[in-house]
Amino acid sequence: MRFPTTPHDGGPMPFQPVFDVSRLSFWQFTAIYLLAAFFFVWPPQGLEGLGWSIDGLFGSQLGNPRMYFLRYHIRRTVFSLATHATLVLVYCLAFVWWNPLLFERVTTFAAPDTWSETATLLAWAVAIVAANAGLFTAWLWRRHGWAEHPVCRHLATYQPQLLAAYPPHERWQHVANVIDAEFRRVDKVLVQLAHRQIAITDSWIIQTGMYSMDIARQPDVDL
Repeated sequence: MRFPTTPHDGGPMPFQPVFDVSRLSFWQFTAIYLLAAFFFVWPPQGLEGLGWSIDGLFGSQLGNPRMYFLRYHIRRTVFSLATHATLVLVYCLAFVWWNPLLFERVTTFAAPDTWSETATLLAWAVAIVAANAGLFTAWLWRRHGWAEHPVCRHLATYQPQLLAAYPPHERWQHVANVIDAEFRRVDKVLVQLAHRQIAITDSWIIQTGMYSMDIARQPDVDL
């Protein structure tokens, strides 16, 4: 196999990367990351099909939305919260990796020279607080078999006399089983609104959100 040669010395041409990240300016790097993060939080259908979404990254952990609709979305809200809370921290890490000088200053605790380095170092405090707050909240929601999740606590308030026979951390599961069973029927109504879903079953109305869900029994809703 022959390598292409230069017209000067006849030797092999050095490797030229297709896209050199180190040549980007601060604003270019930030704009590219913000665009990627925006489409990760609100992915269009094309990127969702490529796996650039919460479902694409954690699909094996979320379960089957057709069989366990409610449990799927409860898990999805937790993974969404934890992942989105770390986006600023990921940006800071990527910026330090992109800027070798800043990486040296961070690792040696040296003072920054430029305003962009100063802004990035200040952003670390915000990023660390946001990441820890999001991850800690997700951990709280995950405790006791998801019983601490706001949606699960809301479900546990339905039919208190019937659910009194169950342990507190299992009461929401009884209601979730009823909703999932109704959702598996073919006579449900499922409406897709941008990045929200509205599901209407025989007895329930459910609206999904990014970090929460609105659930109500049909007799309790005025249309």
